[in-house]
Amino acid sequence: MRKAIAAGALALVSAAGCLVLAPAASASANACVVTSLATGPRDGVGNTALKSATSSCSDLNLTKAVNLVYSGDLPSDSDSYAGRLYYTSTKTWKTCSAGYLWAADGSYAVDKKVLCSDVKDNAKFTVVSYNNQGDYVEITH
Repeated sequence: MRKAIAAGALALVSAAGCLVLAPAASASANACVVTSLATGPRDGVGNTALKSATSSCSDLNLTKAVNLVYSGDLPSDSDSYAGRLYYTSTKTWKTCSAGYLWAADGSYAVDKKVLCSDVKDNAKFTVVSYNNQGDYVEITH
């Protein structure tokens, strides 16, 4: 009887240890990287970055936008943004198929405003503004 109780207690402790470790392991595997950029002009190039090779996120998500440029004398609290990828084979920048997505100043959840989908690890990317360059964006990838 004592052996059965001891074996049961050992199994319970082992199971509890696994439960403690599992959430920590899955949380780090799902981590996304956030990169801050200044946008470039429409169909141009702004600050550039590389798609994270260690992140489980495969898209370029606009998660924060701040339009820092004024239109005339009036401040603007929105703009449209597009992701662009650099293709080394042709040495050209191409706008992702999502095109320009309108965004008011503020923060957005991952997958709410996807600028580029299924981006390969270490791909070079930039973000451009439709109306004025020099806006601040955060891209989660």
